[in-house]
Amino acid sequence: MRLIVAATLSLALATPVLAVDAITYKGTLGKLPIIAELAASSDGVLVGRYSYLNKGGDIPLDAGGGAGGPILLAEEAPCTETTCIQDDNGDVPDKPIGAYWTLVPSEDGATITGSWAAVGKSGKTLDIKLERIGQRALADGVEVSPFGLYDSAFQTTYAGLSAFTPETAPYDFAKMDVPLEIGSTQTIEGSSFHYVADPRSKFLFPRIVALADGSAPDLANKALARRHALINFHAFDCMAMIYAGFGANQYSAGRGPGSLGDYDGENVEVSYLSPTVMSWSESGSTWCGGAHPNNHSDSYNLDVRAGATLAMAKVFKDWTATYRATGNDDGWACCLGQVVN
Repeated sequence: MRLIVAATLSLALATPVLAVDAITYKGTLGKLPIIAELAASSDGVLVGRYSYLNKGGDIPLDAGGGAGGPILLAEEAPCTETTCIQDDNGDVPDKPIGAYWTLVPSEDGATITGSWAAVGKSGKTLDIKLERIGQRALADGVEVSPFGLYDSAFQTTYAGLSAFTPETAPYDFAKMDVPLEIGSTQTIEGSSFHYVADPRSKFLFPRIVALADGSAPDLANKALARRHALINFHAFDCMAMIYAGFGANQYSAGRGPGSLGDYDGENVEVSYLSPTVMSWSESGSTWCGGAHPNNHSDSYNLDVRAGATLAMAKVFKDWTATYRATGNDDGWACCLGQVVN
């Protein structure tokens, strides 16, 4: 029975047949809103990740275990120093399980219903209702696992604002769709902006209210929203690292992972805004395990009209990108030229 249901869901999720797609669903678990991303491998094994919309951190959904029924997914429980013990290969073979999901998809996979059953004495069960809202094709070589789904989205965050988008990471952007807290309006040389905050991650980030020449700031605000979402991604990533499926073990439990990683203390400050250029800085000390925190103070410049990173060729005459590599890093982009008058 379990294999039949898994195969049915696999066929409903897999479009086109020869590709592996990760499908994003939005719905409820009990009364709480959730976002889920599910993928079925070619042999019918279903895995995924999900998040409560009021929290943001991911929870791994492993291939189903248990006996006596069509259990498709096993929801991991957070690691402790005694429940996530690594073996000699550095893996956690016995991931703690907090609940089981039993799912029944519609014929076309557009909706899923089912139940969530807690592991343990409580015996609590809750209804699951999901509706498909997006999907993305997984690149060749991506492992169909909770970590593979997460990591394939994580890789896009390294490629800049143009790569981490609602199209390339629909699940992660769906998690960002929450009401923002809005601060007071501030003005610089006739252009105005305000800071907004995601109530889950708390740090402030700017949005443009109006530009001095009356032009629309829509493209710039889309870019700012993507940058805001990218920082949120890393904050929520730290929350998720308390699960074995996302790399936790007995050594990491309780030492940064499972928290916001101090991203809630990030300081973002706008220094300039005009109809053509916006400048701001991001500074703080974030830490999610490891030898030391990320102490940083970084500056950013945005081409307001294009809604893209400001090309240095528009600032420096005869600007040429160069590459410097040392034995201690992977190289840095630098520039040669003179300031345009």
